[in-house]
Amino acid sequence: MFKAGLKLFSTNTECAEQAEALYDKNIYSYIELYSVPDSYNKTINLWKSLKIPFVIHAAHYGAGMNLAVKENYEKNKVLAKEAFSFADGLNAEKVIFHTGVNGTKEETARQINLLADRRIIIENKPYLGNGENLFCVGSNPQEIEFIINETQRGFCLDFGHAVCAANSSGKDIMEFISSFLSLKPLMYHISDGFYDSEYDTHEKFGDGNFPLYSFLSMIEDDSMITNECKRINYSSLDGFEEEIILLQTRFGRIVTHANNRTAK
Repeated sequence: MFKAGLKLFSTNTECAEQAEALYDKNIYSYIELYSVPDSYNKTINLWKSLKIPFVIHAAHYGAGMNLAVKENYEKNKVLAKEAFSFADGLNAEKVIFHTGVNGTKEETARQINLLADRRIIIENKPYLGNGENLFCVGSNPQEIEFIINETQRGFCLDFGHAVCAANSSGKDIMEFISSFLSLKPLMYHISDGFYDSEYDTHEKFGDGNFPLYSFLSMIEDDSMITNECKRINYSSLDGFEEEIILLQTRFGRIVTHANNRTAK
């Protein structure tokens, strides 16, 4: 069995009531909360009131974070501080960071060490970013291994990102993913997508052609795995329960948890 994660933005406060109800139904185990810049003071009390385990995802390139470029360090510090504040307030033990674009793995490792927070874990990326002439650091196992070794931080394996990067590099996809698995990820991201694409589209389960059963069969029971399927309406969690049930019934691995909610 896996521990399923619900992905939310920190500004998705309108989803809090549904999120609480789904947690009480044992549909998922934790919330992975993306730290939207300048949202901490406005939202932290609501998220704290849910009494649900959290993982934090720091802002990424689209919000101005780029660990791979030296000139971006001061801005990175501000964005990282907000992510760490969410982690402090929600007792989160993991804070996920993207590795950056159009820079170097050495700079990414240097900045992670300067941020000096042991909760940081890094996520692998596609080679091609979502924008013109954007090339991601950390798209292959060798770069992720370098950063892990230089920083002594953990790793989050995103299956969709790995598929895209393998296609960009002309590598066998399953062998490519196996190389990432040898780095002993602490958690995982999953969605559906298109097996021959270089771009990650976060399709809903069943809307793409990823071999999801094969992916899930590669990881150990009790692993944390965040559902990163896109939603039609980001103001609602309608359909999330059905997505988890689909993983249970069509793809053959049960995703559940034991509810350890403390009394309010």
